[in-house]
Amino acid sequence: MARLQTTRIVGREPHRDQIEAAYMILSNMKLGTEGRDKEAVAEIWRTMFDAVPVTKRGGLTAPQRQVLEVIADFIAENGVSPTYQEIGDHFGRHRKWAHEICCQLYSRKIVSLGGGWRALKILKNPSEV
Repeated sequence: MARLQTTRIVGREPHRDQIEAAYMILSNMKLGTEGRDKEAVAEIWRTMFDAVPVTKRGGLTAPQRQVLEVIADFIAENGVSPTYQEIGDHFGRHRKWAHEICCQLYSRKIVSLGGGWRALKILKNPSEV
């Protein structure tokens, strides 16, 4: 099998639950043992992240930008921030995914997480990020 030549753009390893989810999708394409299958899925995952282009406008990824916009719209419409569950539901994803994206935004000082259910606050104008 020829190895795809890529330049690593995102230094991110897959989480165990991501490997498990991809394994369930690809379970019909068995290569051998479960361990080898999961390692193949991990390699696919790493290759997918290798191909992610660097985004413009502050370097936010598409999911980060979309989540930030959903938070801003939700606050504008409801006067309170959305919960992780509501963000996840909006995208058809799990609340853990929403929490991970919000933590990424927090680490970039774009949002504050607070300590309650509806404690997300936007620190930077989404149009300026």
